[in-house]
Amino acid sequence: MTEPVNQVLAKALKMEQFRYNFFSLLEEHADDAESRLMFLEIAKEEEKHCDMFMLELEMMGEEIADETDYKPEGAFGVSVTKIVRKGPSMVLLYAILVKQKIIDFYIASVDKSDNSWTKMFITELIGHEEEHVLMLNEKLVKIQNAA
Repeated sequence: MTEPVNQVLAKALKMEQFRYNFFSLLEEHADDAESRLMFLEIAKEEEKHCDMFMLELEMMGEEIADETDYKPEGAFGVSVTKIVRKGPSMVLLYAILVKQKIIDFYIASVDKSDNSWTKMFITELIGHEEEHVLMLNEKLVKIQNAA
């Protein structure tokens, strides 16, 4: 079953906006400079993804709703502050989970779309998100080995 391109892009935009806010908040709460820099880098990438989706939707004549506020309880029923209190390993595990959810969504979206440009674009984004997961996993291993 195919899904209209504008619906796929609108859902992806919402998810990227959430991730931008999520990683921006993690950057603000990070204890060390290395983690802050990593979360900032990921947040900037998410912002670029938002911009690309917004541009594409605008070119399709879609109105873009501003849904950039991060909900205090987040997607997991836990606020960023509560996540941070659980320690660096838990922060990274939540961040990996957030990234995996977008990868899963993108994989499902590629299968649902009949638009070749959308398939190519989303496949490219899967690669970017997988790079972020690798980066987060490397940091997690580093923290666990230091403990």
